Amino acid sequence: LLNIYTALKSKHFGPIAEKLLQSGLHVETVTMLFAILEHRSRDQDHQDPRWKELLERAPPLTEELLPLTWPIEAVEELGQQLAQLVEESLSSLWDLSKEVSQSISRLPEADRRVVGVVNFDELLWARCLFDSRAVSVEMQVDIEIPGVSFPSRVVCLAPEVDLLNHSHMGTCAPPYFDHERRKLIVKLAA
Repeated sequence: LLNIYTALKSKHFGPIAEKLLQSGLHVETVTMLFAILEHRSRDQDHQDPRWKELLERAPPLTEELLPLTWPIEAVEELGQQLAQLVEESLSSLWDLSKEVSQSISRLPEADRRVVGVVNFDELLWARCLFDSRAVSVEMQVDIEIPGVSFPSRVVCLAPEVDLLNHSHMGTCAPPYFDHERRKLIVKLAA
């Protein structure tokens, strides 16, 4: 699973993730940053093979799959209410982009070099990826960071589970995390 816990356990990103969380960035934002960095490293040796294929399959922004990536004229054709929702979402993403930039700028130089500049398009890509393919799973927290509280439900990208697309409630029971086996479980609903 690609989630905040795998981000924190990452050899390359874990210590940086901890600093970003302590600086006040939200758990899901740090998880998205981890996905961005893993996506960037697809041609390098340190990308984790557990989610390499998932990130390679992720659609680029040019596919315009979600209204956030559509031309404004197309969004406006869907009506005022949806156009306003998209506008608010984009505004919120711009605010998040500024917050991420400020948090990264406060990191030590060596960490800033690892993360690099995270631009708006990368955050938009990650937001679309998580909005369309992530599942929320209840997980026990086995990591403690002073001043950071983790939600009981964690947003995760899981290889092949993303193929369930927008509804994990259809013919499947909601996914859950089996703590004993350390696996995400998806079962058919009877």
